[in-house]
Amino acid sequence: MTPSSTRIAHRWLFHTGQGSRYAAGTDADIKRFEPELSKLWVQLDMKLNELRFQDGYEDGTHYKVRAPTKNLWASLIRAGFKVADGVLSTRSIPSSKTKSMEMAYRLFANSSRQPKDMYKWWEKNQKRVSFILEATRWPEKQMGTDELFELGSFTIHNTVGATGTELEGLKRAIERAEQLAKTNPVPGFRKAVYGDVHIVAKISRAHDAAWYYVGDDSLYLRRSKRTGMSEVHALIHELGHRYWEKFASNDKKREWNLHHLRAEGKEVEVDMPEVGDPLPVRIPRRKGFVPVVEERKGDKYYFLVPMEDGDPVRLDVKAFSVYKILANQMRATKNFPTTYSSTNAEEHFCDSLALAAMNSLDDEYLIPFNAIWNA
Repeated sequence: MTPSSTRIAHRWLFHTGQGSRYAAGTDADIKRFEPELSKLWVQLDMKLNELRFQDGYEDGTHYKVRAPTKNLWASLIRAGFKVADGVLSTRSIPSSKTKSMEMAYRLFANSSRQPKDMYKWWEKNQKRVSFILEATRWPEKQMGTDELFELGSFTIHNTVGATGTELEGLKRAIERAEQLAKTNPVPGFRKAVYGDVHIVAKISRAHDAAWYYVGDDSLYLRRSKRTGMSEVHALIHELGHRYWEKFASNDKKREWNLHHLRAEGKEVEVDMPEVGDPLPVRIPRRKGFVPVVEERKGDKYYFLVPMEDGDPVRLDVKAFSVYKILANQMRATKNFPTTYSSTNAEEHFCDSLALAAMNSLDDEYLIPFNAIWNA
C-alpha cells in the first residue's frame, strides 16, 4: 500500500461488557439477547416519555435526563450489538433491506458513549432497534449459496447481496490475500488464516477497505465494484492484527516495540519554510485554508488570515512549533514504510507484514522486519 491520508485498513475493538467471543455472531446470540433487547427497548422508551413531561426535564442534554437513562442505554447497546451481529452472520438479508441493516449495525457497533441529547437520539434511532428486532425473523442463510459459502480457509458472509462480477472480484481478492498471507516471511502465520469474512458496506469508517474485530475474531471486507490490490493488502494487514493479538510471542512484540521506538526517534532533516511557502498549521473554523508565510522574524512566522469583512488578520506561530510538526511528518514518511504504520508498533507490524507478503517492502524496512520476526 502506498502512503495515503486515507486509512484503508482499520482495527476497532468493541467492548461488549460480556467478555470476548472467538466466533462470529450466531443464532444462539439472537435467542439469548433478543428478549433482553425487546425489554430494554420498552423500558428506555417509557423512561424517556416519563421524564420528558416533568418540569425541569425538558432538555435531553441535562444530567437529570442522562443520568437515569445511562445504564438503560448502555445495556440496550450491548444487547443490540449481540442481536445485530447474530443477524448479520446468520440471517438472509433481503436486497431491499441491506441499507437499513447497515445503518442499524453501525449504530450498535460504533456507539461507545452515551449521547449528549437522549431525547433526540431516541427519536432518531428507536426505529433502528425496532428494525433489528424484526430482522431476527428473517430466514437463516443456507451454506453453499452466494450469501454463505466456503472459500479456502474462510467462511464468507455476503451480507450485501453482491453478485456477478462484483462478487467474483471480491472472491479473487480473498483468495489472493490467503495465498500471500500463507507465504509471508513470519513463521507460524498460517495459524491466523481462518474464520469468518463478512462482506459489508460502510459499517465502520467510510474509507476502510477491511478491518478486524477482536471481540468476535472476524474479518470484515467492504464491498467494492473495483476490487484490487488495496483490498488484498487490507485483508493481510487485518490478519496481522489477529496474529499480533492471539499468536505473536511477547518477546517478539517487545523486540518490535523497541524497533518502533527507535524509528520514531531517528532524526530527520527538516527544510524550514521560507516566505511564500505554506505553513503546516491549522486555523480553527477555516477548513481547507492553508496559511502562507508572509514574514519570518526572530523565532516566529507571520501569516495572514482573510476575513469576510475587513482587512486580513495577521497571526504568528513559533518556528519551533513548525519544526516539530514538520519533523513528525518527515519521520512518518521517511522512517516507516507507510505513513499509517507510524501510528503505533502494532500498526507498524501489520503494514510491514502486508507489504512483505506482497513483495513490496523496501529492503530498508524488510531487513529489520525479517531480523525480528523471521529469526
